[in-house]
Amino acid sequence: MKFQDNEKIASIFETIADALEFLNENAFKIRAYRNAAESIRNLNESITEIYSKPNPKKIEGVGKDLEQKIKEYIQTQKVAYLDELLEKVPYTLFRLKDIRGLGPRTLYKMFEKYRVRTLEDIKKLVFENDELKDISLLEKSIKKIREGIQLYEEGQSRFPLGVAYPIAKDLVDRVYKIDNVKKVEIAGSVRRGKETVGDLDILICTKDFNSVSKALANLEHKQIIAMGDTKVSLLLSNNMQVDFRLVNEDSFASALQYFSGSKEHNVRLRDIAIKKGFKLNEYGLFEKDKKIETKTEEDIYNALGLCYIKPTLRENKGEIEACLANKLPNVVELGDIKGDLHVHTNYSDGLMSLEEVIQEAIKRNYDYIAITDHSVSSYVANGLSVERLYDQLNEIDKLKDKYKGKIHILAGSEVDIKQNGELDFNDNVLKDLDIVIASIHQGFANSKEINTKRIISAIENPYVNIIAHPTGRLIGQRAPYEIDIQKIAEYAAKHKTALEINSFYLRLDLNDEHARLAKNAGAKICINTDTHTKENLDYMIYGVLTAQRGWIEKSDCLNTLNYSQLKQFLKKH
Repeated sequence: MKFQDNEKIASIFETIADALEFLNENAFKIRAYRNAAESIRNLNESITEIYSKPNPKKIEGVGKDLEQKIKEYIQTQKVAYLDELLEKVPYTLFRLKDIRGLGPRTLYKMFEKYRVRTLEDIKKLVFENDELKDISLLEKSIKKIREGIQLYEEGQSRFPLGVAYPIAKDLVDRVYKIDNVKKVEIAGSVRRGKETVGDLDILICTKDFNSVSKALANLEHKQIIAMGDTKVSLLLSNNMQVDFRLVNEDSFASALQYFSGSKEHNVRLRDIAIKKGFKLNEYGLFEKDKKIETKTEEDIYNALGLCYIKPTLRENKGEIEACLANKLPNVVELGDIKGDLHVHTNYSDGLMSLEEVIQEAIKRNYDYIAITDHSVSSYVANGLSVERLYDQLNEIDKLKDKYKGKIHILAGSEVDIKQNGELDFNDNVLKDLDIVIASIHQGFANSKEINTKRIISAIENPYVNIIAHPTGRLIGQRAPYEIDIQKIAEYAAKHKTALEINSFYLRLDLNDEHARLAKNAGAKICINTDTHTKENLDYMIYGVLTAQRGWIEKSDCLNTLNYSQLKQFLKKH
């Protein structure tokens, strides 16, 4: 309870060291900041108390210059030198520092030796050379950088689901207002809930192809790519392409199935159709030359001897076999979610007050909501000291009384898992919380073995209920850190700790494949939004779609339980 500033000052010194390293400053100076950070972190008393005395004791590794910065932080809660350094970091390169295989020092070496300034410069360098021995990059390192660049560019060329989905929904609303439009449906990878999307596919049922296609061309756009009676393609202002396909009512169901995909799933369906003497395409299901009436997609699947398969499952990953064996999962739906268990307020880096969060949860008819602000080590996220945490708990207690009968409020924390596997708060603090989320926010470059041990250590803690964003990825921006997800899922199942599907659309972490693996290992899944703003609460749909793609059922989810069942699960100890 008395060491709240130690971790923050240590984090500041580590960030300064990172910036100095990027700027190729003196190695001894960099090491001094890192050593000081470690010494401060290992203190057995509060650094604030140490420097409140007239003659403070000497801290190992802390000289006069660093001592002044500590005093500055204690007085002002910031260090101006850090702000100055961050202004000097070359933006065009520093924004690439999270590409796998690159980092501040490697980027600077490339800049210093080869004067690279852009991603294109870096690509030319690493794809034309298998080794760059003069900056200590051997073949294995070059390969990792190439893979990292590919991941980064895939993210740049495709649109996150959380960007594409609302645009598609808005376009559907606009198309419905066009005269002679009978039905409109989103198709393609958005309908299947894929984490990234190349373009949008929207299917329109109409009898008047000519007038509807002309009206589509009048929708707001940057460029008309194609214009015809059955297809209109527009380039939107954000460079996303949308393909509108116009069909009559007789073909609508088969066209919706066809254009929803996936390609692999559709190939399997066509093979099944052929074996049964049918022909299946976007125009319909045919027996010889006779068109079989199919008003819905379900009619098509049933005619092929299959049960209806939801779009999110159509990836040719066992769904047809499961259907034939009557083992297709009844996947979780948005309406099954009873509450959100990962939410931040303006106590840390959220924008809503405690009461605003509660009111928004009530609007969504949630049974419960958990307040889980960051712990002290998350300096950049204004993590809570122990004192501030207890101040928050006191406020939450009052709000529990105020909103009794309207919603259940859980007081919790998103607690950092430190490099050594210890948690940011000790068990004497954690025991006072209703719910504890543990997560990694530093040390991404650690080995697979180390990061796996860190997470397992948190799972084994009797007060930890959920592991948040377990792989740490940011889609198109940061590769996941290396972990043994199978081992983690097995330990999570054993120790009654849920693994999160983080619904923030740049995370979706666990991803669909990892969620399915975790389910098969017997681990519980929790779909949370990691909310920081009011709008973030609406991201729950992206987590649910990801869960569906991972074959997650209502019974697999923690936050589909009612409040009484949830409280029972949270009692690990």
